[in-house]
Amino acid sequence: MKTDLHDELLGVVRDLTQREVAPRSADLDAGDRDAFAHCWTAACAIGLDRVLLAEEFGGAGLGPADLLAMIEEMAAGDAGLAVAVLLHNVALAALPAEAVAAVADGERWSVTLPPLAPSLAFGISKGSAGVSGRIPFVPGALGAGGFAILDPAPGSAALFFHSTAPGLTIQPYPFQMGWRSSPAAGLVLDEVTATPVPHSVGSDSGATRLVRLGVSAVARGIAWRAWELAFEYAHSRHQGGVFIIEHGAVRSLLAGMAVQLQGVGPAAISRAWLDGDDGGAIAAKVLASDAAVGVTTDAVQVFGGAGYMCETGVEKLMRDAMYCRLYPEPNWLVSEQLVASFERRH
Repeated sequence: MKTDLHDELLGVVRDLTQREVAPRSADLDAGDRDAFAHCWTAACAIGLDRVLLAEEFGGAGLGPADLLAMIEEMAAGDAGLAVAVLLHNVALAALPAEAVAAVADGERWSVTLPPLAPSLAFGISKGSAGVSGRIPFVPGALGAGGFAILDPAPGSAALFFHSTAPGLTIQPYPFQMGWRSSPAAGLVLDEVTATPVPHSVGSDSGATRLVRLGVSAVARGIAWRAWELAFEYAHSRHQGGVFIIEHGAVRSLLAGMAVQLQGVGPAAISRAWLDGDDGGAIAAKVLASDAAVGVTTDAVQVFGGAGYMCETGVEKLMRDAMYCRLYPEPNWLVSEQLVASFERRH
């Protein structure tokens, strides 16, 4: 339910995004770490790094629905930064109180989720000497101060360790095309000492659901920004003696984009969390990410040949949208899980 405080907080995030993040979008996409550090510091200054934590831990004491709304606002400025904020909040929510208290102001963590299928298994094993194995893709791993690993075994504890832990090797992911301001890496663990803790976010299922819905919110933010850019361009670009908004083909593209933007709204995303609905989270993630890809692709078409130029910003949005289809798992794979859940009902 929306409240005055909720709207006030969204206004603060929107102002930060427009004032600090959006003007640095190109620099963030180019991997400028100074630009990221500036935006991260600004986000921390308004409490975006500890949205879910209680006030005693320097947090805002807000719920996941509030976090998701803030993530959508920030994604309109830069999706990678929004993903970093999302994963950091989920990671902190999985840590015990003493570990949270030890996280320095401005320090950023990331989280890894249970694999959806055996073929994507982490290959993590726990022995008497520590944790060993490999996790191939962790968004925001480069520059992270620590990691929370949500164990795939039912009823098991989460694991956490710092990025400086002996035996940990962080391998940069060289082929990242989207979310570039949240650079991914693979984690290679060789008998790393990792502390097991109960899941504070409810369960591994709850954390996975929150990340899926967070990616849905990121996708919506991307799509709305693409719509805004295309709409503004259509009202400023002259062709054939008129603004191109008067051209039937362009109006048709914009109409299709508007329809896709209504495919899954904030209410559906929040409801999936509040209801503990894993199937709803899967559907929201698939619908929102597919809509983001469709909207950004059409935005490029509205711009014509200029849409493929970095200066317009829409080609970046299209790349970012594609990553929403792939994380935390590919849409085609997670859709298979949704089909299986429906089959079990009959």
